[in-house]
Amino acid sequence: MNSESYIQKKIREKNVLIAAHQGTFGGNIGSNTISSGKNALLHGADIIEADVTRDTEGVLYMFHDAHEPFNFAVDKHIPEMTTAEVSALRSFNANGDKCLPAPVRLDDYLKYFKDKDCIINLDICAASRRRRGWRTDGRVKGSRGRHRSGSRGGARSP
Repeated sequence: MNSESYIQKKIREKNVLIAAHQGTFGGNIGSNTISSGKNALLHGADIIEADVTRDTEGVLYMFHDAHEPFNFAVDKHIPEMTTAEVSALRSFNANGDKCLPAPVRLDDYLKYFKDKDCIINLDICAASRRRRGWRTDGRVKGSRGRHRSGSRGGARSP
């Protein structure tokens, strides 16, 4: 029986794995989005690092805490917002034009990358943990489990 992990196999095949922090973004592609993840893979990334936060109702989003003022021109943080408030957010592109959609939900992000040959490294934002008392073995682990997750916060496609 072969007990080689997915990561070990990829390292054996490539020797070096390329990670893309928050995907590859810029212009009209926002960070921590499906588009930034797709773009990272197109540029040769093996690992997509992405940030996770949650709203007051426990819905998980791909977003880095404390970037709300820059991305949405609001003073409120996602861990202090309801699901309806987060859904109404629209982000700005690199030119300051309002054009990008609301933060993508974790489940939608993982569903998109489920059949892709990549590793997803999830970073649970510190501000979210502080504000909401998050336990890393709780809700996020449950979401990862639905998407064939690895240990240490990573999720991967089969």
